[in-house]
Amino acid sequence: MNESPVWADSDTATKLRQLHDVTRQMMQADCHEELFTRVTAAADELLGFKYNTVRRHDQNPDRLVPVAVSPALCDQSNRRVYERDTSVQWNAIETGRMLVFQSVADIEDGVRRPGDGSMMVVPLTGYGVLTLGSPEPRSIDERDRQLARVFGANIETAAERVEQLRALERRERRLEAKTERLERFASKLGHELRNPLNVIAGKVDLARQTGDPSHFDDLEQSVTRMTKLVDDLLAFAREGEIQVDPEWLDLGGLSTDCWHAVPTEEAALRVESTATIRGDADRVRQVLQNLFRNAVEHAGKGVTVTVGTLPEGFYVEDDGKGIPPSKRDRILETGETAKAHWTGIGLRVVSEIAEAHDWTVQVGESDDGGARFEFRGVECGPGQHRSAPAPSASGQ
Repeated sequence: MNESPVWADSDTATKLRQLHDVTRQMMQADCHEELFTRVTAAADELLGFKYNTVRRHDQNPDRLVPVAVSPALCDQSNRRVYERDTSVQWNAIETGRMLVFQSVADIEDGVRRPGDGSMMVVPLTGYGVLTLGSPEPRSIDERDRQLARVFGANIETAAERVEQLRALERRERRLEAKTERLERFASKLGHELRNPLNVIAGKVDLARQTGDPSHFDDLEQSVTRMTKLVDDLLAFAREGEIQVDPEWLDLGGLSTDCWHAVPTEEAALRVESTATIRGDADRVRQVLQNLFRNAVEHAGKGVTVTVGTLPEGFYVEDDGKGIPPSKRDRILETGETAKAHWTGIGLRVVSEIAEAHDWTVQVGESDDGGARFEFRGVECGPGQHRSAPAPSASGQ
């Protein structure tokens, strides 16, 4: 098989060996900064271009930002940020094709480039663009183009490897954080399980000794408590890394549906919102049901729970006894309790779901002195606020 003339001469063979060595060094980079510093320096030695800049393509705002320059340029701070469609670099980004200019004087994009040197623009798919510049005019031949194309492809491969490393590091951090949360949870779980078990054991002894049937009511309450504790535990254990599929939801209608899905006894629901919010329907339903259930169980039989909207979110509050200030910062942590019989597991699930939506949760006090949970960072639709409250939805 005949070898292409572009790659046949000994000088090109030397360049290819250099390219191989440079690529091996690039593949050892642990971060983009290290990678692109090597890229801009290697472009001088490998391709003979002294003025080299790597620009990252930012999506919001849409611009090309310099992140590394060759030693001849010394400082990237004096390199321009290119807003959308303000330089020929954007043409390379949009077409995915390398651009070659024998003379920068021929470029008509409004960018001032001193001298009359040559320039090549190499798109880096998935990242940005590499600009190769020479201070003097030079003849850019087919060999230069081929080397630049291969160089660019190798840069893309190295950049993808860095992204994979970063993804693995993020995954490791998430796993470490999850392990830490589970360890904290396990350390408190024993106490939470022992409390109702001790009550059951004590009531069984009393029932045997006295024959009083009222002790069976207490036993039933403890069994119910244990059942809920196990359900919350299973829900928390299943969550893992929560995935969400956001859609537009009617907050008021969803709140009413959730209210009727939990035992509410003599409690009442007050809806002060006609808002639509963007969230995962099943997950938001889980949040509302957990908060409603906690309010009914711990704020008293006649509690009124209110759901309303904020400028960038929504809140759920009640008019019960509230949560002590010393507990509010920790109430969403696994196993933290506001009362001796409150596990906090369901509330930790609430916190995990909010985090998966990129929402924040703040625990405070309602105007009536009860508990208030505020969710912010929520994307809300038209009709966020309502001047008059919606009719109350009473318990089942």
